[in-house]
Amino acid sequence: MTNLKMMSILACFAISVLHMPAPLTAEEAVSPQVKTGTLKGTVVDEEVRSAIAHALIKVKGTELQALTDYEGNFEIPGVPVGSYVLEVSCQFYLPKLFPDVVIKSERISFVEISLKLSLEMKEHEEVTVTAGYFSDTKQKSTSTTSFSNEEIRRAAGAGGDVSRIISGLPSIARVNDQVNGLVVRGGNPVENGFYVDNIAIPNINHYPVQSSSSGALALLNVDFIKDVNFYSGGFSPVDGNRLSSVMDINFRDGNRDEYDFQADFSMAGFGLIAEGPLPGSKNSWMLSARHSYLDFIDKYFDIGAVPTYGDIQGKATFNLSPSSSLTLLGVWGDDKSGWDRDKSLELGDSSYGYHDALNSALGFNWFKSWGANGYSNTSLSRSHIKYDIIYSDTASDALIFNNNSWEQAYTLRNVNYVRVSDMHRFNFGLEVQYLDTHNDYKLGAGIDVSGNPYPDIHIDVRQDSGRYAGFFNYILNPVYRLSLNLGVRVDHLSFNRNTTVSPRVSLSYSLTDRTSLNAAAGVFFQNLPSLLLLQNEAHRGLKDPMALHYVLGLSHMITESTRFTLEAYYKDYRQMPLDPQQLGLFILDESYYNGFYTYHERLEDTGRAHSYGVEIMIQKKLAERLYGLVSASYFRTFYQDQGGEWRPRVYDNKYIVAVEGGYRPGRFWEFSCKWNYAGGVPYTPFDLEASEAVNSGIFDLTRINGERHKPYHSLNLRADKRFHFGRSNLTLYFSVWNVYNRKNVAFIFWNTLENRPDTENQWGLLPILGLEFEF
Repeated sequence: MTNLKMMSILACFAISVLHMPAPLTAEEAVSPQVKTGTLKGTVVDEEVRSAIAHALIKVKGTELQALTDYEGNFEIPGVPVGSYVLEVSCQFYLPKLFPDVVIKSERISFVEISLKLSLEMKEHEEVTVTAGYFSDTKQKSTSTTSFSNEEIRRAAGAGGDVSRIISGLPSIARVNDQVNGLVVRGGNPVENGFYVDNIAIPNINHYPVQSSSSGALALLNVDFIKDVNFYSGGFSPVDGNRLSSVMDINFRDGNRDEYDFQADFSMAGFGLIAEGPLPGSKNSWMLSARHSYLDFIDKYFDIGAVPTYGDIQGKATFNLSPSSSLTLLGVWGDDKSGWDRDKSLELGDSSYGYHDALNSALGFNWFKSWGANGYSNTSLSRSHIKYDIIYSDTASDALIFNNNSWEQAYTLRNVNYVRVSDMHRFNFGLEVQYLDTHNDYKLGAGIDVSGNPYPDIHIDVRQDSGRYAGFFNYILNPVYRLSLNLGVRVDHLSFNRNTTVSPRVSLSYSLTDRTSLNAAAGVFFQNLPSLLLLQNEAHRGLKDPMALHYVLGLSHMITESTRFTLEAYYKDYRQMPLDPQQLGLFILDESYYNGFYTYHERLEDTGRAHSYGVEIMIQKKLAERLYGLVSASYFRTFYQDQGGEWRPRVYDNKYIVAVEGGYRPGRFWEFSCKWNYAGGVPYTPFDLEASEAVNSGIFDLTRINGERHKPYHSLNLRADKRFHFGRSNLTLYFSVWNVYNRKNVAFIFWNTLENRPDTENQWGLLPILGLEFEF
């Protein structure tokens, strides 16, 4: 293609983007030829979550607008179908632009908008503040990124999976796109925590990996998600027992005014959603059920070993008063997969067996607003994961692994926020957990990756214990440009009587109205995974792993809809577990190359590790027709072995580049793409002579993580089309993952059928067709 032709295409594209249709007048909006819907919502104070009266909401591009009542509610009927930006303003609050509001034919769309109290406007009435698309983050952690429901739903290559859209951030390593295991700033997936509506959920994936946050695909229904806040470092003492990250997910409420239904078909399977009002004027419910479809196809076409999974989730909201609400949340997932030895021989797999898992969480959350002074959030929940897994070697028919374990936790969590004045604020609260764990698993006799033979091993131990935590965070705003957070968290685990104290500090200083400097430092502790902790009575004496976080960042608003961020970080890991019989290996990363944690007769807590990096990100919200995110990072992550040598960890990509975004040419079409590029991760090659002699993979311990896979890169494309049929609405989408079918290596394993090393690749070319039909 000539340069002239390329310039012509770019010029035409730019003209099409800039040529926006004229705003709709009120008369045009109510024209019988234009299908319309109703917009309802609530405007609340971002800090204390109290209702804001007399806030003005304008539908950008139209003449439609409304004011909130004394309970913060508003309603705008007759909005033409399409996607809009809302302009929200109120005296003494920072104005805000709220994008991605989708209006559907003859349906009610709900939004909840939070406004930030402006100290500058209160102190200097004459100051004019421009509205922006991004929330003010002075009182939030550094390293914070937020996504709305629509941003998650439409993302190319995400498949409606919140973990997959998070994986596009510069803080997430590219390791294996077949697994939802977030590797955050050089850490292990076991180091991540998740909350849904203040309820702790240990794993938000189907086919969960024991003692980790990894899994195969999303358990949570994206249509339930209101928004997501992801903290990749330096987070406040409100969240603990995690070394790397916290994901805070908020579910929306069901429709309080009418009954709505939705049928959908996607990569996750087919499903139904129902929602509607409960008795009482402001109570609601919503329920969804999904099931995979490949198992139905397999009954007729015998396509091979296929997974079977399903989930049910729901939420009921009871508004007890204008300032108090009670929610009931439930999530349940059932996963099955497996094949027999004959099928394994036919497919050429080195192992066979089955993998069953039940993953559930149920809880209540009580929210109480104290008006302009603060709020309390109190939850009581139970989480439970049960594993029934058995795998055997195809060649020898010998047992590899048999796991019949379960983990459950009963959690009381209380979080309080108090605004004493414009200068002084507090967070404080507690967590109480009752942990009940039953580890029952067998390892067939074999040889570990270091070449050490081991006999048949059977671990059958049940342990209950208590975990207790208290936290306090003081937020100081001495002047409107500066916000300082000083906090501390104390955790205690009764099983080993370990008590840890975690001081944390962060600050944000506005250099200008568009530019701010952010910094954070703190101590973070996490209990060892129960799968390691309960293997031997002597492990009670192990110290909790610790990480020190240091973060420095710069944020600059390029335009009202485009933000530039630059962050540098350093993480110093201490008291990490090491096995003296597996010299040179980092035990916490064992689940990456083994698929699970094997038996360790003895562990020491003398391990060290560190990671450091620089991240750049430009994020553009959907202001008119274009949106996107461009990011790049350079990072390194190392561990120190027993001999004092520093080695790269298995997640050490070195560099990552990501470009993702979309174009919306009108109200009914949308096109998006995502391209990732990352350096190859390290791996340890096999000692071929030793491995061939015993037909089992034995590492070459002279080259631990001494080789690297080829660089990873992949392009994903997606197109969406909306249709409106009176009371019903249809969204069709077509997506292609890994468009040019790049052979990205997932891992190298020992093929016992052929007694040689073999390669497992990540997703190849994968077309996906999906639909959502609302009625």
